[in-house]
Amino acid sequence: MFNWFLDFAGLGFDVPGTIGFSLQATILDSYKTRQSPAPYDVEIEWKGSMGPNLPGTQGGSYDYRLFGTLSYNNTQDNWSVSLRARYLPPVWSAGYAEQQALKANNAAYTVGGNRILLGYTPSTEIETDSYTIFDWSGTWDINETFSLRFGITNLFDTAPPDFASTAGYAPGMDLTTVCSAEALTRGCRNPSGHSLYTRGAFMGGYYDTLGRRFFMGLKVRF
Repeated sequence: MFNWFLDFAGLGFDVPGTIGFSLQATILDSYKTRQSPAPYDVEIEWKGSMGPNLPGTQGGSYDYRLFGTLSYNNTQDNWSVSLRARYLPPVWSAGYAEQQALKANNAAYTVGGNRILLGYTPSTEIETDSYTIFDWSGTWDINETFSLRFGITNLFDTAPPDFASTAGYAPGMDLTTVCSAEALTRGCRNPSGHSLYTRGAFMGGYYDTLGRRFFMGLKVRF
């Protein structure tokens, strides 16, 4: 976490109030799970995905998250404004993370070892884009009795990214070449049929699906 404040008057500037900036970064080093010691139950690294999707766990395992605020507080006239930014990096689905775990298991497979070869059809998932959203808000102490607060959530009306879209296997594509000869020996299975591009759904909870909206409130002190 980083916090920075500047008092204009203390530096000799003829500007009332203070300006501040704060930045909070949450970085995920690793998030691995395994439900049982069974050889078919592989260890999954969820970092960089929206997993895990297991009971008792919390999803949204982004590589990192950023949260920053730039604010100005006018102490002379008793008002303040702030601009907040939230950033989420590109991310994959939980299903994609599970397939990467299968690939890692199969790459380490040896005859007579403690792993079994697990089959999979290569995913055509498209990585979800990064996401940045801004919120603007302010306060004004009108007098000792009344205080006003106001703001705009999702200031630029940023749409949520498509989550877990897939490129598919286009008609006319030679499906027998999807897996290389080496990959076939490592559990890769060619798709059984063609498929078209599919657009992913919106992911509420992490991305704003409501769009720009306004708020205002009045506080009265008795």
